Amino acid sequence: MFSSFRELLPSPFQGIAACTEVITKLRSEGNEVPEEYPTEGHEHVFTFYDELTEEGQKQLHADFESIRVDEVEEAFNVALESRNVVAEGDSMEAPYVMSWDLKNPPMPRKGANVTVLADVPESRKRTWYNLGLDLYHQSMTAIVLLSGGLDTRLHKGVPKGVLDIGLLSRKTIFQLLCERILRLQHLVQRKFGRCGTIPLYIMCNSLNRNMIEDFFHENANFGIHEHDILFFTQGNIPVMNKQGKFLLQEKHRIAQEPHGNGGVFQALVREGMISDMKSRGVTAMYICSIDNVLTKVGDPTFIGYCEACKTDVGIKVVERILPEESLGLFGTKVYRNALEDLDGDGRFEEVNKIKAAVVEYFELPEDVRRRQKQASSGMPGLDMNAANISQYYFKVDFAKRHHSFVGKRWHAIHRAVPYINIKTGEVVPTPKDGSKNAIRLEMFIFDIFESAKNVCGLQVSRNEYAVVNSHIGPNSMRSAVQAVGHLHQHWITAAGGKFLEKSLASERAEFTCEISPLVSYDGEDLSGQFPRPVTLPFYLPSQKELAQFSVASVDQPSTGSMHFLDMECNLVQHEQDVTLQFHLGEAMRRIEDKAKVNYAGESAMENEVLPATPRRPASRTASRTSSSFQSSFHSSPGSSPRSLRVSPRFDGGDGEGGVENAQVAVAEAAAEGDGAILAEWVELPKEMLLVNLEPKKTKFSSAPKMKPGTKDRFATWGTPSDKLPDSPGSSRGSSPTASPKKSTRKSRSPAKKLKSVQQEEEG
Repeated sequence: MFSSFRELLPSPFQGIAACTEVITKLRSEGNEVPEEYPTEGHEHVFTFYDELTEEGQKQLHADFESIRVDEVEEAFNVALESRNVVAEGDSMEAPYVMSWDLKNPPMPRKGANVTVLADVPESRKRTWYNLGLDLYHQSMTAIVLLSGGLDTRLHKGVPKGVLDIGLLSRKTIFQLLCERILRLQHLVQRKFGRCGTIPLYIMCNSLNRNMIEDFFHENANFGIHEHDILFFTQGNIPVMNKQGKFLLQEKHRIAQEPHGNGGVFQALVREGMISDMKSRGVTAMYICSIDNVLTKVGDPTFIGYCEACKTDVGIKVVERILPEESLGLFGTKVYRNALEDLDGDGRFEEVNKIKAAVVEYFELPEDVRRRQKQASSGMPGLDMNAANISQYYFKVDFAKRHHSFVGKRWHAIHRAVPYINIKTGEVVPTPKDGSKNAIRLEMFIFDIFESAKNVCGLQVSRNEYAVVNSHIGPNSMRSAVQAVGHLHQHWITAAGGKFLEKSLASERAEFTCEISPLVSYDGEDLSGQFPRPVTLPFYLPSQKELAQFSVASVDQPSTGSMHFLDMECNLVQHEQDVTLQFHLGEAMRRIEDKAKVNYAGESAMENEVLPATPRRPASRTASRTSSSFQSSFHSSPGSSPRSLRVSPRFDGGDGEGGVENAQVAVAEAAAEGDGAILAEWVELPKEMLLVNLEPKKTKFSSAPKMKPGTKDRFATWGTPSDKLPDSPGSSRGSSPTASPKKSTRKSRSPAKKLKSVQQEEEG
């Protein structure tokens, strides 16, 4: 019966009517849909067809029609019969190391080649960097982000790129990468006077595409023009049991999952992205995954290096330190005794084929992973030490020409998934003992390496690698935050900055360190930015971020969508702190010139009318003293006058909101010209100092009259419009910055000085 059912089963493109006809014919002949998995075919997916609603039946038809059954079965057999690189005589060798010390550049060899960036002369690095910038200037390079994963390791169903990973700025990975692209455009603009467009293509899967598109739309594409950002979807493949039979996710749904990042080439061609690239004049593309927080997206040095090597394919790698690291290994794969028609006469000969390849760690035998370098090399360490970090370079024409080759290479990934038992109709839960009950087929992006004559790798520092794919361990969010802190602290130290008490950045909230990607792409333009010791936690935002932060409306938000973030996060608190600190800094810069203060009143929300804001008189008298300042703040016991704390009258007596209210009070007083409150620079509490501001001392054309013999550091003064009496020993209209003339009078005793002052007052 099963074989006859398979013969009657329609092809994936014959439509819903054909499927319905098959079911009806079987029922009329007295046949029943099998209760157990058949030996052939996949008719078991219709086991619960009669129980489904009309909508459920349509959904089941749609799922089945979207599957090319013959291709899936062939892929399953290919994955299970994949060759073992050791058992069948094949071997995996380390890549050829290219030396750039000579005047003439080296020629890449057939197979895998690698260049250690740390060993390259600075002049050569600068040449590659400038070449990469020039390609962006000519709009010849595009960027592709891979975000089509399952998103099940961190938060089920939520894309990694939209998660708050715990940075001080609360930025998501999507925002970090987009801001690095904006900074890259700025560097190109600064060098060439103009910057061509850098199109961004984002690969999603069928489940998360709407989430990602909405996320970018809500955040105004993080500053990237809407015409320069495009989304496309990778394909799916059914999840099967170990016998290759489709599993049911629900009674009306066939379990399907994305078929790996190797599907990017087919998706680029199928959805018109390659055509869009060629219409823009793009000749090469940089591709990277979304889970690396430290990705130098669109790295111009890497782009320039691949162009200098005249290769169609490039890859970024880091040095593998431990054999246990779960990273794929880049090297040369030697296929021994392979059959190939060399002269085109139709007769195949045995040859040794040499191809560049990346082999995943779980596909390599233990002895290959742990193999050490030969003692004669003088370089201790692992022999296979070039670890893949999922950053690639491809020529557009090469990707279009060989996009179908990847579909011939499949890998079986054993997984543990829940599914519907077709005999009982109940859900079989995920095994709790860690066993795997299903197989998912995947294509790997680096399978296309076999179509290239050679592949050039660039080995970079491990400071470019910090992935987020687990809750704990070396690839967790906390480890990524720590890696960002260490890198940015190194940038600050290299720029001449110092840290208070020589503190080190870590993943703890009070020791985080971060520099906005809009400020620096790779540590540049930081010299002179840190005249004072830096206190952790520290975040250096760009001027654009400071100007656009607002509590009521944010044109370019710094955090993820509220749909995908925990509502208990510190998003609102952070935005308020940054906004108020910005206004405080503006007020202090304007206090010297009251004419610059342009009070516009409170900001009203849409369709909201606020009452008129009362204004204080424009003029001040010299009678105001520092008592108003002391009424706002009070010194803590045993502290110096500069060590101030927030007064209880600002926090409502419950200890909350003091910092924000104090900032509002100081900012309003400064904006209205209340010089008494800002008589001297006041060191605000640490949590208010998101941006380090240099102290300023206000200069006045004249000083108030003081009693003889007193030295009042907190003397009052009026506004610039007030006419104040001259201070003793000064002439009206004299500049306070003028150099004092040397006195020619003889020194007098204190008694004579007092008598002289009294006579002047009586006169």
